[in-house]
Amino acid sequence: MDIVKVKKTVVKAMSKIVTPAYAVGYRYNAEDTAFSLHKELAYSVIMPTASLWYADPFPFICEQKHYIFAELMKSKQKKGTIGVVCLEDGDELFREILSEPFHLSFPNVFSYGGHVYMIPESSEVRQIRLYKAEQFPYRWKLEQVLVERIAAVDTAVWAEDGKLLLETHDLETKQNRFFVCDMESLSTKEFASKENRFVNRRPGGSFAQYRSGVYHALQNCDGAYGKWLHMAKVERFTEDGLAEQELCTVKLRDISRKKTPKGQGEKAIFDRIHTFNRTDDFEVIDFRVWRLEFLNR
Repeated sequence: MDIVKVKKTVVKAMSKIVTPAYAVGYRYNAEDTAFSLHKELAYSVIMPTASLWYADPFPFICEQKHYIFAELMKSKQKKGTIGVVCLEDGDELFREILSEPFHLSFPNVFSYGGHVYMIPESSEVRQIRLYKAEQFPYRWKLEQVLVERIAAVDTAVWAEDGKLLLETHDLETKQNRFFVCDMESLSTKEFASKENRFVNRRPGGSFAQYRSGVYHALQNCDGAYGKWLHMAKVERFTEDGLAEQELCTVKLRDISRKKTPKGQGEKAIFDRIHTFNRTDDFEVIDFRVWRLEFLNR
């Protein structure tokens, strides 16, 4: 029996009944490892609703409050917006904070120079755009279009010495590209990675500082979008390029999740992960889920 063919047949049959959605998981992990697989460190999961799902989560801590920024996608639309939830509010309800006439996702939120910025994915308009929080976390303005004429997706950011170093994935060439942005003038230029020792995969998260070094996640999209994650450790990231080493892969079977409460999609089928981010000990991840709504009635 060809297991791959059987799996494809099952997925095709399921797609006629249900459509996939995404859910967001979060946990608190004090370990200084690129990715802890300890089963006791299970993720709490914010499940999608019947009309809205969440993907591409980014964590942010401000005044001891824990925020998750994510792509919001209404089930009957194909245009993402950006939303946020504050876990201390207790309701785990995302609130839309940024909408454009075009698709937005991958809301990379970071602080720099006493301000909070966001670089979301906006490949539909072939731009890399920098937004600035006017009133954190709910009001944002476009600060600058950093790069034009590029179908860039999932831009990872490293900030240091008055500049941003950006790694992004070009959908047209299927190659990762690198830019440096001067934060005083907001001028941006591309540079080639002379190191040529980077994992040429679509970013699955931004760069995260641990005590033992800088790490980030990349997506495995071989044959399908966002199947699992590759974890890499950064050796150097300068205007001479990115040098990193792949450490491991992380698949759905490696992830421990807390039991979904009854009536909140406890019979949903989880089958993929494609985003992982961390700040301090606050980690977030997303899951692709098949919501079998007729089983939950």
